[in-house]
Amino acid sequence: MKKFLPTVVGLLAIALAQPCFAQTPCDEKGILTDPGTWKRPVARNPEYPARLNSFNWYVGQQNNAMAWNLNSVAINEPNIQMPWWQTDNAQITHLQGKLDYPKDGWELMKRDLGYDDAGNPVTGTRNPYVILYNKRTGMLRVFTAIGDLFGSFQFAEIKLLFNSNGSIRKSAVLNRMQGIGTALLDTPPGSTEMFASIAPFLNYKSKWFMADFPMEYDPCVCQFDSKLKIEVRLITQADVRETSKTTGTLVTTNVSNPSATQTSSDFDQAFSMGKKIYSNFSAGQKTYKSLDGWASGVKSHLDITAGTNNKKAAIDALKNAMKNSGFLKAGLNSLPYIGLAVSAFDAFFGGGKEESGPQPVALQPMTIEMNTLTTGTITTYSPYINPTFNTPGTRTITTALDYPYYNEAMGVFSLIKKPVVEVHSTSGANGTNFDRVTEYHVVENLQYVINPASGLEVQDFQVAIMQTGTQPLDPAPVDWEYEGMVPQADGTKKYLLRSGYVDSGCLPNQVFTLDLADIRQFPYSPTTQPVYLKFMLNLRPRVPSPTTQNVLVVLKYPVTVQQVTSITVDGTAPCLAVQPQMTTADVQAVCTGSIYQAAVTLRPGAVSTAHGAPAAPVAQLVQDVQLYPNPAASVATLRFAGIADGRVTAYLTDVVGRRTATILQDQTVVPGIQEKTFSTTGLAPGLYQCVLESSTGARLTSRLSIVR
Repeated sequence: MKKFLPTVVGLLAIALAQPCFAQTPCDEKGILTDPGTWKRPVARNPEYPARLNSFNWYVGQQNNAMAWNLNSVAINEPNIQMPWWQTDNAQITHLQGKLDYPKDGWELMKRDLGYDDAGNPVTGTRNPYVILYNKRTGMLRVFTAIGDLFGSFQFAEIKLLFNSNGSIRKSAVLNRMQGIGTALLDTPPGSTEMFASIAPFLNYKSKWFMADFPMEYDPCVCQFDSKLKIEVRLITQADVRETSKTTGTLVTTNVSNPSATQTSSDFDQAFSMGKKIYSNFSAGQKTYKSLDGWASGVKSHLDITAGTNNKKAAIDALKNAMKNSGFLKAGLNSLPYIGLAVSAFDAFFGGGKEESGPQPVALQPMTIEMNTLTTGTITTYSPYINPTFNTPGTRTITTALDYPYYNEAMGVFSLIKKPVVEVHSTSGANGTNFDRVTEYHVVENLQYVINPASGLEVQDFQVAIMQTGTQPLDPAPVDWEYEGMVPQADGTKKYLLRSGYVDSGCLPNQVFTLDLADIRQFPYSPTTQPVYLKFMLNLRPRVPSPTTQNVLVVLKYPVTVQQVTSITVDGTAPCLAVQPQMTTADVQAVCTGSIYQAAVTLRPGAVSTAHGAPAAPVAQLVQDVQLYPNPAASVATLRFAGIADGRVTAYLTDVVGRRTATILQDQTVVPGIQEKTFSTTGLAPGLYQCVLESSTGARLTSRLSIVR
């Protein structure tokens, strides 16, 4: 009997049995959402029927192709100006005239403008939204407009989280929630954390506001069922403070006192983004609105004296280079200032733009800064929209409303396993001086993969060691650079030193040496302060184009430190410039392993309430659901395990969500195995979804194939 992994709406009281995983990690399906070049998935993935997109998001239908048709009972206008043409909208002026074209990697994920795929009006939406995704930079972009206006608000909160009422598993796509990366096998369990972006809000109908969210690649996401949810709420009261900035940022707003709102220039240059648990906002991050805004913001935050002028010059040089379509084509070493320029942040995704002429590239880079400490609370009004959709690339097809147009795995890069670094320190006194020499050695090759759906491959991959310390050194040690400072919750600061970069394929042959003179308290000791690896990747299109930029990816990951008595490395051993990706078989072993499966399981028992007490598990009526035989010719049997008294309804839907047959209708169930045999003779051959719904709100689905 073949077992299927169901999609569950609601938290499960107990973990499900081992799911039936696919035999290989996620591969590219070949889906394009551009109406002019759309194509079906390749034959090797027949279980992923593509959803034909007829909506041309980058060409409007009204007002000289600058507006979309709109059917909204709240806005009550026949069309809405596209966000790239709202010249009177200060929140998105940086986008004016810079459309998100498919040639630059943008795809349509989901939208609601009050029309179906055939262009027919449906029940009018109150608050329209359009969700796009850039497959070259891993950026999810949310546009939404508010139709219902109940008060005076200055900011909106846009949240991205896993729909714990919609699946039993999540994925690692939100591992980029903090600037410091998380390896796939370190994915935190549970679902309390969420992305939260604070966006300025104009209190007028038909005005768009937006948020950008960086996605992390999960090579296992296609092997189970998962759902994401976006929630948009207008802010009633917020107190969010960013420290350790020369300009600083303070956002305080209260609907009863709008004049109290304050923002710094840095808030106007970038979108504030961070991790949120309940009402607490933390982990300072920035998505800069433009290259110029990024350069200005980063330079204003440099507050280490040593090398500051050189860093500012490097930032300007990188900004200017990125406006050229030949950006990084010659490799990382051709732009020697890159390593210095990216020292002000922990994650950066930029490039991938298509340009046919010499004009400057209109590019919005994705930058995550962690040299800030963001703290505060946010109180919000009632939600305005909360669209849910299958995590792109996941397995189950539920209804057309939940099925994303771009059903490919998101993200660009995935580090599978946290690196292990050996450290060995020696010290000695010389009069009043005290010296300490620390050696660092990366034990094994990096384990990583690039998302094939990004269309990119590795051209260059360089790595450096980063050591955290507690006091500044001027000048920096030989062959090391200052990366910046990281504020701590207690008001202190930690300083970051970075070694020179080496090719990723040479890491096991390399020893990094940090020689600190006249340091009595060892403020840069790896035994007491965190150690990181910093990655710089130059990614090029798999199908080269003279007009498409390469993509620069900068990432920072923590390591596991192992103290050793000595380090021995064969420095003469041959090494590669680029460490190869993990093999398909090795990735699949990770996907089916117990560590990964436990990490991506939504565990209600692990969720904490705002008061720190464990949340009570939500009782469910069903634990598992199976259909057999599968495929079915004339009859099939629905089998599920009831774990509580209650009532259930079960029915079949086709691939677009239309109900085609009822199996159970509000039937009472009791603990134990339940079975119901039903006829399939009246149904056309094809793929169906069996939906099982309980009186407690649980909802499970499983596929059924009917043949003749």
